[in-house]
Amino acid sequence: MHRIDSRVASAWRPAVVAGSWTLLSMALLPPPLAQAQPQPAASADAVTLQTVTVTARLRPETEQQVPASLAVVDGETLAAEGIHSLGALDSRVANLQFGDLNGTPTLFLRGTGGGGRQVAFEPRTGIYLDGVFMNVPPLTDALLLDLDRVEVLRGPQGSLFGQNTVSGAVRLISREPGERFSVQGLTAVDSSG
Repeated sequence: MHRIDSRVASAWRPAVVAGSWTLLSMALLPPPLAQAQPQPAASADAVTLQTVTVTARLRPETEQQVPASLAVVDGETLAAEGIHSLGALDSRVANLQFGDLNGTPTLFLRGTGGGGRQVAFEPRTGIYLDGVFMNVPPLTDALLLDLDRVEVLRGPQGSLFGQNTVSGAVRLISREPGERFSVQGLTAVDSSG
């Protein structure tokens, strides 16, 4: 027979007592009230969120299903807020900055950007217009007219989009043609002569 030292038994006794009380209280106490209450019926005034379908992973899926840091701005929001260029989009999308690097317009995403006109340096934020890569930095501040949505994917996107997406990718998706012919334009007047 094995003898248990009285010092070891006294050291284990508080743990056994505490564990017993915990199990006993879990068995005897009622379930939490948050789980026991029935769910209230949805009222007619309830707010429902609009489902946003994106093609960030090159296939249509809802924004909630995409396992990436993503920001989507639809065409109606762009028009309503007067956002007509990527330079103006930085006020709407977090971690997106539009700046000037050595006289070249440059897009910075998550603090990383640059490249462009320097030899052997490409932009670090990929800009895609309907799936076509735009690697010319001055095109980064192009007009955002007739767009269905703008998708901004933060973080490296090289597995889907290839090189030049170290800091992320900005996808410009044009609006599908409708049954009615329409023209959209932007005019500006400058008094500097």
